[in-house]
Amino acid sequence: MAGKYKPGYEEYRFQTDRKFIPSKLLSIDRLEPREVTQVKSQNPSIRTLQLTGLYIAAGREILRDYGLAEIDNYSALIHRYQGNPLWLKSVARFLSWEDA
Repeated sequence: MAGKYKPGYEEYRFQTDRKFIPSKLLSIDRLEPREVTQVKSQNPSIRTLQLTGLYIAAGREILRDYGLAEIDNYSALIHRYQGNPLWLKSVARFLSWEDA
């Protein structure tokens, strides 16, 4: 799916072609969109920051906050969601709701 947009989001690619006043854009994505790569090469003031996921200990803290610290294979769960704190919180919320 690299370089593709979800249905309904295709117009976002055109946003990178327009001139904007200085601003910030936050894009949460697994891959950098092709248009961003092109614009970055033409404009050195445009930068990206690639974040890595949480370490196992930090991911386990999130699970612990939801009462799930002692689940089996917690490290597999953290790896499955690439240590992404938002995804881990969403899954933890769901799992803790299931236990209730």
